[in-house]
Amino acid sequence: MNFSPLKSFVDEACLVRLPGADVRVRARGQALFEYRTGFSDAENEIETDGTEVWPAYSLTKLMTCACAMMAREEGRLGLDEPLGTYLPAFSRMRVAEALPGGKRIRDAVRPVTVRTLMSMSAGFGPDIRLLPAGDTHFAVNALADQPLLCDPGEHWVYGLSHDVLGALLETVYGMKLRDVFRQKLFGPLGLRHSCFLSEVEDLSALTPLYRAVNGGYASIPFDMTYAPSPLYDSGGAGLVTSAGDFIRFLDALCTGRLISASSLALMCQDTLTPAARRDFCWPQLAGYGYGLGLRVPLEGSQFTDVGWGGAAGAYALMDIGRGVSMCFFTNVLGADEVYLYAGLRDALYSCL
Repeated sequence: MNFSPLKSFVDEACLVRLPGADVRVRARGQALFEYRTGFSDAENEIETDGTEVWPAYSLTKLMTCACAMMAREEGRLGLDEPLGTYLPAFSRMRVAEALPGGKRIRDAVRPVTVRTLMSMSAGFGPDIRLLPAGDTHFAVNALADQPLLCDPGEHWVYGLSHDVLGALLETVYGMKLRDVFRQKLFGPLGLRHSCFLSEVEDLSALTPLYRAVNGGYASIPFDMTYAPSPLYDSGGAGLVTSAGDFIRFLDALCTGRLISASSLALMCQDTLTPAARRDFCWPQLAGYGYGLGLRVPLEGSQFTDVGWGGAAGAYALMDIGRGVSMCFFTNVLGADEVYLYAGLRDALYSCL
């Protein structure tokens, strides 16, 4: 295989748009391609060397959903069980219904389920400021007092559903989410450079953050939005990890070493209703639907990959039929995801 097209795309992206990047490709446990370029810390001219710990942001969702499917296989939870079965505070949810003259608060017509959490159709909004300071379980329980944005199962809402899923995992496993990840993922897969941002005591150990500005980037303070307290583990966006760790996770998930082929196939089924499909309109996801925690190709699409991305430009791809996985990490909030996602995907497939 010739990976020069993928190398060229990463080099091009790092000429102006990004300070640096790390890309990894694996197939069934074998490393096919590893490449890094540019600076992990542009201000201090520290070159990217492959040891960086990057903010994963929403790539965290892939790990949280993988753990949920493992819990399902162990008989600890059911996808269609009401959330209130496990977290009683969520037994009776309300909905803020928009009306011509304003809105009214009414009871939800159906319960939130594990499936609607994973498929982002539970109705929880994105405002993490609604969570009080405290540990994951305490903070997430506060959402039970907030009205949902829609009835569960009706719309796709990119919000705090996977944070709630993290609290659910804490309940069914009887341990903090960080320990669930250690027991189910980090330990078995040998992921030595992954943890939650809430556990990081020295932020200088992480790659600094930048924000996209006028086609380039500018340094910004580290974003602690998803670590509101040292006790809160965000199942939706709280992970920090290395490219080496994350590609091992993707490879294990893609090739059936974490969950069964049938469970993975269930994750990769499109869940979007016609109404939800109108909500799922991000331009970087044209040609895809949404499964249980990840993008999936629409029927008839030319695409064959599944995966997701993260707010600072991170990107994950799995082609389950080929057994190929790719991850890409950089550290620029607001990077052009349409350019990055399509370019990385297309460059990879031109190499295979």
